[in-house]
Amino acid sequence: MEASQNETQNNPRNDPVVVRDGTFRRREPMAIVLAVVLADATLYHGAGYAGIAALFAGLGILFPFAATGRRSLLSTAFFFVLLLLLAVKLLWCGNVVLVILGGLVLFCLAAIQAGRRLECPEAMIYLFQSLVSAPAVFRSYMCRCRNTLRFPGFFTWMSVLFPVLAVFIFGTIFILANPDLIERTAQIWNRFLDELARISRWVPFPSQIFFWIVIAYFTAGFLRPRPTGIAMVVDAGIDGARKIAAAGNEIRGILANEHHRDVAAKTGEERQESVSSAQDHSSPFYAPCRNMLWAVIALFALYLVFEYKTNLTRDFPKGFDYSRHMHNGAAFLTFALAVSTFVLSVVFQGRLLRDSRIGKLKRLAWIWSALNFLLAIAVFNRLFIYIDLNGLSRLRIIGLLGTAAVVLGFVMVMRKIAMEKRLSWLLHRFAWCVFSMVFLGMVLPVDWYIGHYNTTRVAGGDLAPSIFLLRNNSEEELLASLPLLDSKDEIIRDGARAFFAQALLRLWAEGEPTTLSDDSGSSFRSYRWTAFQWSDALLRKRLEARSDEMRKYLDSAGERDSAIKQFQRYTDRWI
Repeated sequence: MEASQNETQNNPRNDPVVVRDGTFRRREPMAIVLAVVLADATLYHGAGYAGIAALFAGLGILFPFAATGRRSLLSTAFFFVLLLLLAVKLLWCGNVVLVILGGLVLFCLAAIQAGRRLECPEAMIYLFQSLVSAPAVFRSYMCRCRNTLRFPGFFTWMSVLFPVLAVFIFGTIFILANPDLIERTAQIWNRFLDELARISRWVPFPSQIFFWIVIAYFTAGFLRPRPTGIAMVVDAGIDGARKIAAAGNEIRGILANEHHRDVAAKTGEERQESVSSAQDHSSPFYAPCRNMLWAVIALFALYLVFEYKTNLTRDFPKGFDYSRHMHNGAAFLTFALAVSTFVLSVVFQGRLLRDSRIGKLKRLAWIWSALNFLLAIAVFNRLFIYIDLNGLSRLRIIGLLGTAAVVLGFVMVMRKIAMEKRLSWLLHRFAWCVFSMVFLGMVLPVDWYIGHYNTTRVAGGDLAPSIFLLRNNSEEELLASLPLLDSKDEIIRDGARAFFAQALLRLWAEGEPTTLSDDSGSSFRSYRWTAFQWSDALLRKRLEARSDEMRKYLDSAGERDSAIKQFQRYTDRWI
């Protein structure tokens, strides 16, 4: 039997019934929601007295439906009939006075349902209590929902948030790495915004939401007003007596079972030690990290199928945007490798390494690592596709070395996980990986190789790499580009002779003897050897040996500039 019925039996007089904050019928929140819906339809969207008549009739049914206090059936029937008569009159020919009378009758009906007497002091107390009790009512609803639904804890939410966040981050990177996916995503997003605009017509306005809150607030207060001070004291006394009785029962149980405790003490301690030992070797981050690894494994597997299907055959349609797809795409995929390296290095450390289930987590890490190596191969494949398209450049060499540095760093992360090293160990090794790539890029004759590669392809009839030739190149690269002076293509040959003539004039100007002096006027001419550059000297020597071929461009600045501009216009079509 429900709590209100028990309280009715213990309350023979017509006294206010005390309803605890955590006790309520399920009909009560249902009645509040129905009252809000009814008020929205009849008042907020209403336009006349017929709506108010429907509101009075509906609330006259809802209050008895959800009442928790002791109530007189005769009084309830009497005020309900009065309310119906007023509703009929409003429907026939309404006026403001009928609305005021209806509100007064509705208040009396609500007071009767709350178990209050319709006397002036108690009615005023009921009105005051109704105005301040809504927060306690909604708090009781929250407590009941929390106890009934059992909301998950922090780490349970993390078990969902970690994989969702990982899929969002890597999914965004993969989309940005593919221009066609960007276009498809933009189309889907625009369709979503269009649908949202259509749905927004049904979204309530702030004023309507405020109206709902006000109706819910007053309805909850009238249905369950806070008890008076005396009732609260009595209620607290009852609770205190129950707690004292419960404590007495517990003491009697302790005294009765004391001899059993000595027998089971040792067994209990051993169990406690085993439980605490198991808890010491378990990490609350195990489930979030496990779910995240499963999510990224699935995402990487799906994306790699798309990546290799799209780029492995190198069969691209006419008008394909190589620059965005290969260059920018390789950069974003390299960034994805770097993020993977960071995630694995952060996950496998601290208490998680002492978890007894770490072996399962490591197996997932090895699977994800294998997928990352396949992704690294896809990055190199994109870079080489771009190189095959129109040659080498310094930026593409940097891309190759940068991707290699990230792959080496990922290998160091795998060693860290296998050997269970600390993060400082990884940072030290990764710094050496980056330093090694930077050192190789600066020490090896990269510019000479770029010039040699592009010149060889142009000499073989593939003119696309000419876009990177004779454009503010270093002397090292110009040395490798000297075969362009004998190119079969007239525009490239004349442009190369004009450009090398300009380089020779610059080298002659730089080689003229100058007087370097300090403030005192002493000569520093004997220290000119400190400005020596072997590549400049070698390039000057070779260009002087072929100066007769460039004589026209050495003597005429107009011819020289015209040939260089024609060369640049000619090669710009391979950008």
